[in-house]
Amino acid sequence: MGNYRLYGTIAMERLRFIRAAQAVGFGLDDISTLLNGAACRDVECLIERRLADVARRLRDLRHVQRVLASCLEECRSARNKECPIVVKLKRS
Repeated sequence: MGNYRLYGTIAMERLRFIRAAQAVGFGLDDISTLLNGAACRDVECLIERRLADVARRLRDLRHVQRVLASCLEECRSARNKECPIVVKLKRS
């Protein structure tokens, strides 16, 4: 059959579920738990953990944003000189 696999309806529904769960931030371990008939309380715990992780990543990204904005300002003020950011990175 030309190296194609045919999947049944159940497999396709499972795949759609997995992709939808990944799209909202669940990892594969979480998805396994969800697929095994997790109770609402278990799902609440998974969501709470994901939300905490998202909050941490947002804090990290905001920090990176502030650092990069500061670096950009330093670069703009040092036109035609040795880049202060490159100098700092070399010292790190």
